[in-house]
Amino acid sequence: MFKPIIRNMFGALEKPVIYRRGIIIVFLMCFSYWFYLIFTSQMLIRYDASVYEELGRMIYSQGWIEYFKTGPNREPLYPLTIAVSMKIADIFATSYQLIQKTIQVMILFITQILLFKLLSRLEIKNVIKLAVVLYFGLSPAIVNSAFSLFSEIITYPFVLAIILMSLLSWQAVHRSSFRRIVALSLLTSLLFVLSAFAKGVFQYIFLFFLIPYFFVFINSIRIKNKGILLRSATYITLALLIFNSLIIPFKLLNKKFNDHFEFTNRYVAVLFGNAAKRVNPALSPRLVAAHLASIPGGGVCRWFFSEDECRYCEFYLADDHPELPSKKDISGDKRRAKILSLTIGKIGQKPMQYFLFMGIEALRMPFWESTQIGYVNYPSWLKRLFELSLFKNGLRTLTSLFTFLGLFYLIGLIFKHKKKLFDLSGDGNPRLIICFFTLLIIFSYTGLYAFFSIVTRYSLVIVSLYLTGIAYFINQKLLRSWKLI
Repeated sequence: MFKPIIRNMFGALEKPVIYRRGIIIVFLMCFSYWFYLIFTSQMLIRYDASVYEELGRMIYSQGWIEYFKTGPNREPLYPLTIAVSMKIADIFATSYQLIQKTIQVMILFITQILLFKLLSRLEIKNVIKLAVVLYFGLSPAIVNSAFSLFSEIITYPFVLAIILMSLLSWQAVHRSSFRRIVALSLLTSLLFVLSAFAKGVFQYIFLFFLIPYFFVFINSIRIKNKGILLRSATYITLALLIFNSLIIPFKLLNKKFNDHFEFTNRYVAVLFGNAAKRVNPALSPRLVAAHLASIPGGGVCRWFFSEDECRYCEFYLADDHPELPSKKDISGDKRRAKILSLTIGKIGQKPMQYFLFMGIEALRMPFWESTQIGYVNYPSWLKRLFELSLFKNGLRTLTSLFTFLGLFYLIGLIFKHKKKLFDLSGDGNPRLIICFFTLLIIFSYTGLYAFFSIVTRYSLVIVSLYLTGIAYFINQKLLRSWKLI
């Protein structure tokens, strides 16, 4: 009964005139909502948000020398946007938060455009494409990131641009001019540099990103394809040179001013704290069960376990462990080396137990949707909506379910077509290449964060990739199964 109606709707949106109207409606809906929240919401400056505000004010009022002298500090790109907001706010005698929210809304808009372009490359049906772009613009978790003072928002366009560049780069390595190889290597490495200046973990994701190109390089040697060998070698070499030529000087500045050859702070202490918690010999089967219950969120854990048990499963006390060496006794790079050595020693005590809990931690990442991230004061009606159990729990459950379905579908797709992906006789199926690099970024990001404690806002960096997987799964699997296309 409903199939003909839905099929007609799908068909109508494939018509250019109706489709263009649909695009305008989607973006107008999002802009209306964002514009309303710019003037009715308030950033709550607590915890990490207060650190970002302080860094932004430091850069604005005291300059970069002070930023490095007091470091190593958080990654510089997001505090720089706050400093710019403060500068503009002083010029126009207004609140810097108003400027910052406006900047972050523009980042959302740019991300929507890139997501729209990526879905078009995947040949997603127009109705699915519009629905996904609209959901991204209205998602409580994503919108929260645009109206709170946290750095995840700044990474959104870079992540999608990296995926789009990966498609062009992969095709260019197989058959293109060296001028194009140089340009794409430059652009891709610069995108990773910007991502790293927003989230330091992208220093290491960049290395994972290059691994497939190393496989192409090795395969080209095996089959004696000189053209692909030279193109892949050029792409990898240039990317590494450009990336490190911008990252290493930043670390050297930290070394000069604060005696730390580091990119950012805190990570070694958190790494050790989590290792100590995970290999704790006092961990009981009940605490393991509490960890499993906490995967969907702390609220689920608290239905079955005590507050103390659930807090142990979360990030609390990870960066302030009593076994950490005191900064008074040892500082600088020596302290970092000591903590890393202690961390390896901890993991070595019970490696299986450590990696079990690391795997449990990784499973938190797909539970990205939430109306309760906090740090934003919303209008009363929206706050009441976000607190409705049926709405908040239903939305989180549904989005997580589709996220897992999308991931499993992409994994199966790549496994099925892995030979075609690395076939050097052609430049590959564009959709397959996009799916492969989407999975690569998702898994490398998740795997690296699994060494630490994952909170909901960390997953927001890759939500656009989750939504890409969901869209492709619905387009390729569900719609065809239901014979709607």
